[in-house]
Amino acid sequence: MIKTYDFYKRVLDSLKEYAVFTTDKDGLITSWNEGAEKMMLYSVDEVKGRNGDILYTPEDLQLNVPAMELSSALREGMAINERFHLKKGGFKFWGSGLVFPLFDNENEHVGFTKVMRNISEELQAKKNLHEEKALASIIVSSSDEPIVILNDNLDVITATPS
Repeated sequence: MIKTYDFYKRVLDSLKEYAVFTTDKDGLITSWNEGAEKMMLYSVDEVKGRNGDILYTPEDLQLNVPAMELSSALREGMAINERFHLKKGGFKFWGSGLVFPLFDNENEHVGFTKVMRNISEELQAKKNLHEEKALASIIVSSSDEPIVILNDNLDVITATPS
């Protein structure tokens, strides 16, 4: 039979596309799953005991965003964030995450849990699609040739006047 700790570690480590980590009340990292290693490029030994602030941009640090995020999570029961974060080496990525307060068996606040995923590729795909639509619109609106753009159902989306 799997011990409770081992079971939960296996669950967290199975979430390879999600960074899941915990901190103490002061924001010092206390646990770090394999998804966090993959996403952030830090090993557990490199981050355990370090402040989670290492994952925030200098701009967010200047605005005190990490402390506000933890405070909001404690006050509201959860904090949602979508912003640039930093990987090891200072590489930026767009992360979407949730922060939850963590309580012990006596309901005393002991830290926080953060779950995050890298949505940079999704964001870039949306941007590319928007740019492609804008370019298609310019081509259609400026063409003297007859052009008709259809959707998957063969409905006309747009067409030149001709």
